[in-house]
Amino acid sequence: SAFLKITLVEAQELCAACAEGEVLVPANLNGGGQIVMAGTPAAVSRAEEAWAASKGRFSRLATSGGFHSPLMAPAAEPFAAYLAGVDFRESAVPVIGNVHGAPLQAATVREELVAHLVSPVQFEASVQKLAAAGAQ
Repeated sequence: SAFLKITLVEAQELCAACAEGEVLVPANLNGGGQIVMAGTPAAVSRAEEAWAASKGRFSRLATSGGFHSPLMAPAAEPFAAYLAGVDFRESAVPVIGNVHGAPLQAATVREELVAHLVSPVQFEASVQKLAAAGAQ
């Protein structure tokens, strides 16, 4: 679910309060007060209810999994094995990775892509990096 008008600290606190031993994490840091939470369906529902009770708004996303969260860990090894056979070269145009909000390098892109499965998407930081580099 996309939680609106929420800070990262509020999102982390909401996750801690609503996880109840299940996975619940900020998964997409989109900026502008929007953070997508990923986790088990029950934990996400608890977070939605708690945020709505505090007069917060959210929008349930039509996704089929807990992307960019620890729930994706089982896919990491097979994905890494697949990427081992992919040839990467330095890009002519910088590509900003969403794990660290920094330019990708051919030597480390495989690790970045695997980490992307279980790491929050640093979209706001990535856009800021692009803007600082002069992108419009």
